[in-house]
Amino acid sequence: DFQQQIIEEIGEEKVDVVLSKIDEKLETLPIGKGVWLEKGKNLTILAIGKTVNIGLEAAKILQDKGIKAGVINMRFLKPLDTKIIKEALKTCPNIVTLEDNVLACGFGSAVAEFVADENLNANILRLGIADEFIEHGTQKELFEQIGMTAPKVAAKILKYFKLK
Repeated sequence: DFQQQIIEEIGEEKVDVVLSKIDEKLETLPIGKGVWLEKGKNLTILAIGKTVNIGLEAAKILQDKGIKAGVINMRFLKPLDTKIIKEALKTCPNIVTLEDNVLACGFGSAVAEFVADENLNANILRLGIADEFIEHGTQKELFEQIGMTAPKVAAKILKYFKLK
């Protein structure tokens, strides 16, 4: 195994898409299956799409403060990997969802609905885009504006779960 950073060109701007382990033999992703990137004990970050790297970076910031955050790359919104969510909740009831989408009816909402429907014990922090107008700008500028950067995500996690 080796790590390869994949860069996507968007106009003149280079954007980190994903930092992942690439196997020598490429395989088809199983539909609806997330993957653990880090195991934790204090909380689990469920990230999807471009927010996976932000989740990993936020987990490193939290680690420096003595908080062990797990990170799951959910990969798919539908079908939702309910098995991995239940697995995360067995470790700790603190769940953070990260998405670069509007929070209303988004990924975090799907996770919250599943948890409620299954009557599971969970404390859920949903992070994404509020249901409001967002100015135009580069991805970096917009992520900064909505607080979707690793330091801001880590700070929101610390405040919400009252972790020190």
